[in-house]
Amino acid sequence: MEDIVDWSFTREWINTNPLDTPCSAKLSKIQGNKIKKLNFAHPTIDIQQRNYPRLYPRGIIPCVECNSAKDNNEHIGLCTAHTTIITQLISDASDILLTLMLEETAEQNYALRNTIKESKLFDISFELFLFKDHPFYLLIHHLVPKDLTDIFYNYIPKKKKRFEIFIKFMNIIMANIDAHIWTLLKIKRNFIGKTTIQIMIVRIRTRTSIDKEIILVINIIPIFPPLIIAVVVSLITTPIFDGRRVIFYIRVLENHIEIEFGSI
Repeated sequence: MEDIVDWSFTREWINTNPLDTPCSAKLSKIQGNKIKKLNFAHPTIDIQQRNYPRLYPRGIIPCVECNSAKDNNEHIGLCTAHTTIITQLISDASDILLTLMLEETAEQNYALRNTIKESKLFDISFELFLFKDHPFYLLIHHLVPKDLTDIFYNYIPKKKKRFEIFIKFMNIIMANIDAHIWTLLKIKRNFIGKTTIQIMIVRIRTRTSIDKEIILVINIIPIFPPLIIAVVVSLITTPIFDGRRVIFYIRVLENHIEIEFGSI
């Protein structure tokens, strides 16, 4: 990894303070999260199993996205379910980098465009999934690849300006990566290990055409997104299904859950 990671730029990125205060609990949390990700120590399911054996079942728990590989740090970025969004993130990153650098090197427009286009970092020729030796895989884990910093060294001679543009670029692209990969995975993992969930459903129309508000308490079987099967445990308010067993199909989305139901 020594020959493909630029540790000077990585250190600059880790130590960057996006807040107004020089030190705070929030800053420590931000920098701590970066360090966990680059050290492949982010709390994925395998780490949670090790740290909280009573909360997580034994054995291999698969990725909450593809359901086919072990959920660990190494798998993040390689998951087949991430391919489409990663392709888009790479395309966006190349455009963002070009825009930021042209503000300083407008006279080298053509050469810069070619350099970015031909860089391995912005190669989107992969089909099924991102390869582990792809420089963007390092970037997903908050490690700065030399394929990126070589562009800065070649086109931005002044060190201060070089780091300034680099931090602008990283703030934008890493916010996108965290939102579409890390944060989304965290939301979906939060459903693993939970056996009961309470849901309020407002204005359900019954056979008598009366709109009612109900609260359902349901058991989850099993807890593996994106498709979860759940069975009603109890109805907090007046039952509207006449005591029949009800099957709920719950699909976990980015920031909410989608519910379909029917009686059997």
